[in-house]
Amino acid sequence: MASPPVTDRSWIDIVPPDAPAQVSDPLTVAGGIVLLGLLLVLAWLLLRRPRQRARRTLRRIHRELPGSATGTRAAGFQVRRCLRAGFGHHRLEDLDPGSDHREQWRAFLDRLGRCCFSAQPPAVEELQAVVREAQQWLGRRPAPG
Repeated sequence: MASPPVTDRSWIDIVPPDAPAQVSDPLTVAGGIVLLGLLLVLAWLLLRRPRQRARRTLRRIHRELPGSATGTRAAGFQVRRCLRAGFGHHRLEDLDPGSDHREQWRAFLDRLGRCCFSAQPPAVEELQAVVREAQQWLGRRPAPG
């Protein structure tokens, strides 16, 4: 037996949805694509800035330091590398933070040097204090140098 036609059923009063609107202006589409591209490039640049990357690495070092298998001396060298990359300067000793902070900067570099080059590896607490201070130096505006 044949099924009854669709018009005889109760589904007849359901209206299909309207078709989506067509974008007729190619300039609008191109502008949207360019804007999206610029936003992606800007986000990428902000995430890859040397100072931000160095601060993220220092946060990771500080977080992982108590249970780290690499040792405190290696972590000290990582802090030193992060500062050099963050400030964009190879020799930290040549940076000058200005007359107001010169003595503090020299004292910090001495503590960092002791963490890296002393005969005995530094204590975890001492290195954590140096990492916190390195984060503060990276966060200062203007940077030393």
